[in-house]
Amino acid sequence: MLDIIICDDHSHVVRKLESFIGAYLVEKKDRGIELALMTTDPTQVLEYLGIHDLDDDGNNTYVQRDRLFFLDVDFDGKVPYTGVDLAREIRKHDPTSEIVFLSSTSKRASETAKQILPLDFLTKGVLLDSVRDEILRLVEQAYGRIFTRTPHGHAISIKTSSKNMLFYNLNDILYIEGGAKGSSNDTKSLNTPAKLYTTKDKETTELKKPLKFYEETIPQLLRVGRSQLINPFHVASIRKSGRSAYIVLSTGTEFKIMRNTVEQYERAIIALRNAEQTKNSNTNS
Repeated sequence: MLDIIICDDHSHVVRKLESFIGAYLVEKKDRGIELALMTTDPTQVLEYLGIHDLDDDGNNTYVQRDRLFFLDVDFDGKVPYTGVDLAREIRKHDPTSEIVFLSSTSKRASETAKQILPLDFLTKGVLLDSVRDEILRLVEQAYGRIFTRTPHGHAISIKTSSKNMLFYNLNDILYIEGGAKGSSNDTKSLNTPAKLYTTKDKETTELKKPLKFYEETIPQLLRVGRSQLINPFHVASIRKSGRSAYIVLSTGTEFKIMRNTVEQYERAIIALRNAEQTKNSNTNS
């Protein structure tokens, strides 16, 4: 199920998007897509997240859901934050959500907005009808990505240090870390068996091979620096700080990168996500 949330401070924009997507859902019935919330008030989005991310005991916790947010970049001043601020808050509740930013101008989105790693940016402008097909394409794209985060995706086999063969869905994997921490011996570092970090295991899993082996055999993962392979589907944002930047995972884990490589990593993350989506769409068609 894909829930769609629309939030823009102009009611006619909300109505127009609701009309486009509503007509599409009538045509594509039984696709498991639903218009969950349409509002001009961003505080309602936060309330929606708070209500829908409670566990069975009423505790506020992260619940895996598939959501697509259409968010205005700049609200009209009635609230003390921007659409980017709202997106950051959404990421805290829902790190794997897809976000599309809406802007009134044709200017490229700000660097801050890019760091949220949105699915896309759309210019709403006066001729909103002109982007109808683009809106529906993004709905299809977000829906297609569900299959990379569910058991429908193919399993990845990994042998542990105890020679057991484990099978993981791609979404189970957070990152693989290699190298001997604190070692100045490059040969030792390169040949040290890697460790696997997943969304399910509280402890790390010792693997049989060094990091380079998994870089070559699991192309869906992205190399970060010398010591990590990360899952691009668990990247929540890229945070800049001084001369450095940090890739932030859905769990809050951060990996330091050089600030001048941010755009390079943004492109690589998007490319890997799109490639995996295309492969799974072909498999399920």
